[in-house]
Amino acid sequence: PDPCPGGGAKVLELGFIFRALAAGLYASLCAGFLALAPGPASAAPPGGASPWAAMAETARSDEAWPGAGHAPLPRPGQLRGDQVAVKRNLLGFGWSLDASIGVAAAVPFRVFTLTEPPRIVVDLEGLGVSGFDPGKARLARGVTAVRAVPAPPGWARLVFELARPFALETAEMRAGELRLTLGRVGAEEFAARSGPPPGVVVGGQGPGETGQPLLIVIDPGHGGIDPGAFRDGVAEKDVVLAFSGELRAALAATGRFRVEMTRETDTFLPLADRATLARSLGARAFVSVHVNAIEDARARGGIVFTLSEGGSSSEARRRAAVENRADAAGGPFIPGAADPVGSALESVLRTEAQARSIELARALSDGLARVIGGGTQAPLQSANFQVLRVPDVPAALLELGFLSNAADRANLVSPEWRARAARAIAAELVAWAESGGPLTRK
Repeated sequence: PDPCPGGGAKVLELGFIFRALAAGLYASLCAGFLALAPGPASAAPPGGASPWAAMAETARSDEAWPGAGHAPLPRPGQLRGDQVAVKRNLLGFGWSLDASIGVAAAVPFRVFTLTEPPRIVVDLEGLGVSGFDPGKARLARGVTAVRAVPAPPGWARLVFELARPFALETAEMRAGELRLTLGRVGAEEFAARSGPPPGVVVGGQGPGETGQPLLIVIDPGHGGIDPGAFRDGVAEKDVVLAFSGELRAALAATGRFRVEMTRETDTFLPLADRATLARSLGARAFVSVHVNAIEDARARGGIVFTLSEGGSSSEARRRAAVENRADAAGGPFIPGAADPVGSALESVLRTEAQARSIELARALSDGLARVIGGGTQAPLQSANFQVLRVPDVPAALLELGFLSNAADRANLVSPEWRARAARAIAAELVAWAESGGPLTRK
């Protein structure tokens, strides 16, 4: 027989009373702190509401929300690091997190979690991440990092790396921000609730995500009847072909890449055919390799170009004009009929690929800087290079140095230097691919 009839009910009743007293004490303390702060948080609860209810409302109000003090929003369509905030939810006793992402206007979104390691993925339609600085995000304990990664065309994607499993509880788009609530769960429950929605591709589908090596197309510039730049018996077409072979070997040695080259011998290939070949092969990145030569023998160092209509400088525009005349060696170019629909589609695809191209260019530049240090020119530039008109593939033009500079020329004709430079660039491209550099392809 039960030695204490009704004891179970009394234990439950005592437990309830204890929790109520604890909650009331906690609410009183928090209400006292809130009363010290100016503004709406110190106002009396309307309608005689309890202090606990008032505190709950205040804790979720715009005044108490960590994203409420966001800096002015950037131009529409761009996400910014200082618009991202994550805080521990005090009402959840540290077992839940609140996140906010500032947006210029309400947009369609989707949120899901992934395992190994635990991550939460936020997709926002119609936005971009060019210039997103994760170092400016305000992250609470439980979230180790946030980064912008490639997403399907028309979407921006942020990935929050979690220190422990937190599952999505609520998601709400308001004017000016997306708010998320994450609750702490066990590893098994997190795994059961994780995975992308049907039809959504995750990651950049880079090495280790699909099991297939990433295809990079290397384009040794010039060739055949077009020697390119020439100094002291050294022709650009020969130097870049030799280096491209070294780079192909270095990339293949990582086990992360599959490499094709637009030419493997001393042959001429029109500029448009080089870009077309990259697309037809399904390239995930396109790198056109060149060297430079100018009258000023003091100019030295590498430059990496991306595509732009206007060009980053008059010198960049001049350089593109020189390269774009390379087809003259193969005879007159007869353009096909204009296709306004195709041109419009190409413009949309190019916009999506542009941010990826800039990251690709930065990786190439960082790799080259390992072996040459600084140069006399800006290492990252842009111009209207015809060979870079690959609208749906990250593309960059890599200039290894100046044949017109004695030190650069000595490096360029050195097999040892070319091999070291190729290995350094390959290492940076591995990091680029693992960070989600390539465009997502469905």
